[in-house]
Amino acid sequence: MRKIVPYLKWSFILLFIAAAAAVFSLFISYTRTDSEKLYLTPGMYDSMGWDIYIIDNGQRVYLTPRELIDIDLGRTFYLSRILTQEMRDDNYTLINMSNARPSAVFLDEELIYSNCCSISPKLDETVFPEEFSSYDMRGENTYCTLPENYAGKLITIATAHVDYQGMPIIVLSSMTIGWEVHASGTNSIIIPAAGFAVTALILFGIWLYGVFCGIRNPATLFVIAAAMIQSFSYLRQYEYYSPASTAMDTPLTAFIPVIAVLLPQVYFLFKSEKRRNKVIYSIIIGTAGAAAIIFQTVELSNGSVLCGHIRNILMYFSSAAIIALAVSEAKIGNKVFRLFLGGIAAVLFSIAVLYVGSLAGNGYYSSNIKTVLIVSLLYSNCDLISFFGMVLFMLSAFISFYSIISHTVRIQTELAVQEERLEQLDRDLAVQKQFYESKLSKEEEIRSLRHDMNGHLSTLLALLDENKSDEAASYLSGIIKLHSEHKSDTMCENPYMNAVLTEYSARCHDNHISFTCHIGVGDHTLPSTELCLILNNALENAVEACMKLPEKERRIKVQAAVKQNRFLLRISNRFDGSLSETEVLPVTKKVGKEHGYGLPNIQRAAQRKGGSMKCRTENEYFVLDVQFPLE
Repeated sequence: MRKIVPYLKWSFILLFIAAAAAVFSLFISYTRTDSEKLYLTPGMYDSMGWDIYIIDNGQRVYLTPRELIDIDLGRTFYLSRILTQEMRDDNYTLINMSNARPSAVFLDEELIYSNCCSISPKLDETVFPEEFSSYDMRGENTYCTLPENYAGKLITIATAHVDYQGMPIIVLSSMTIGWEVHASGTNSIIIPAAGFAVTALILFGIWLYGVFCGIRNPATLFVIAAAMIQSFSYLRQYEYYSPASTAMDTPLTAFIPVIAVLLPQVYFLFKSEKRRNKVIYSIIIGTAGAAAIIFQTVELSNGSVLCGHIRNILMYFSSAAIIALAVSEAKIGNKVFRLFLGGIAAVLFSIAVLYVGSLAGNGYYSSNIKTVLIVSLLYSNCDLISFFGMVLFMLSAFISFYSIISHTVRIQTELAVQEERLEQLDRDLAVQKQFYESKLSKEEEIRSLRHDMNGHLSTLLALLDENKSDEAASYLSGIIKLHSEHKSDTMCENPYMNAVLTEYSARCHDNHISFTCHIGVGDHTLPSTELCLILNNALENAVEACMKLPEKERRIKVQAAVKQNRFLLRISNRFDGSLSETEVLPVTKKVGKEHGYGLPNIQRAAQRKGGSMKCRTENEYFVLDVQFPLE
């Protein structure tokens, strides 16, 4: 079986990586947009140009953003500012106020929009109903189209805290910008969700194929489940973009961050090779995981922040246990956990580079990293837990694919080796058949000679009976001369080597090629398979080279000996000079699909026995030297 050249294997791998990167870049491009909304949301320390006030006894009382926190729930407050020409030049045509809160929009004190019925159309007289209903946790945003000539006009937004939800998020946008931002936002969720789902399906298909082939790998099932859990997590986020989708709107989705961490951890437990580690860390991770699920249930039922903290601590503890397991397993040479630790190191290095690089820029990523760490540690927030789950899943999925591919490559390699062995066995059997056929031919010749001798003896006896001694002597001399010309076909004591040499000696005789042998291997035991392969390939090449020459120039010489427990073989033949020298082997310019296979086959056979092959040209001769140690 012809094997793939090593550098071609690497080129295939690089080609696959390039194709995967191209596809990834294509899909990621759909999660980005150059369109920008204009955020006018007031902050605690920056009112973003808004005048904030309430109406108290018919008078406006202006407040700072921080003072706004202390007003009573349900009390109406106002935000007012001038819309500039720059806003109009940037084609902002919509005002959007998110959060589930009652609101009314006035332009130069004229009501142009409200999401509440039965309110006064006069500014400063807005009274919202005591109860304001909206979609739970999602809320209907306030969208208001601004008139064409809004530049320079005063916009006033009346709103109230139904429950304290922070400052109202106020954004200037347009239909085009809105659609682009919405599409990129939903794509940034749907594409990863689809990616995780496809990964799960591919792994499941490979797992089923393995089961069909008799390969059972239960650990892969946990990676498949983790992929689906990650997909469900993104689908849950998508529902905030599309309130009409409610398939994931269930309390069970609160357990996704915990389960997303535990499933890859179970996968790595299965990959542990040391029984003691497997038992100890199974107990640790199993106990921590069960306790985390219990505390998550309690938090879900009563909203306890303390339970959320304990759940997070348990997840951090189980993640630390997996890293400790990885270190212990890597020390004993477990490749899975060496890859795992390498992946963890790569993730930490990437975060550090992102953090340091952000410090040199606008500090966005460094600030975001700090925020995730602080919020996750000080509050019962799952952001950091979700990140751990994502990292563990990516590593487990990579290792699972790597294991499957490695296993497949190993099987293919073993099949190739077995196929090559079968081919060698076929060649060995062919040589043995040739040897035994030669033996049968010799026995046939002996029987024929015996029959002839009986005839000769009868003739001699008749001549002697007739007292014709001179005629008998002459007849006997002729018989002796005839049989003295008969040469023995035994060229060496090794039967396999003798069979090959005998065969090619006959071919050379038929094709008028001078064939000379000097064999001195004695009764040493030689590897029949490799020896026959080397002789057959070398002599076949030599015969083909000689056939291109005139009959008087055709010569082949075979020399073999055993010295210092090493088998030495030299085969030299005349050739017409049509050789192309390469860095590895000179390859004859033959035409056909078998071109160039003889010398590589000889080299591999010699290397299998711990030897080597060299070839050169010398005085119009092609010289092949092969040597290998004898066992």
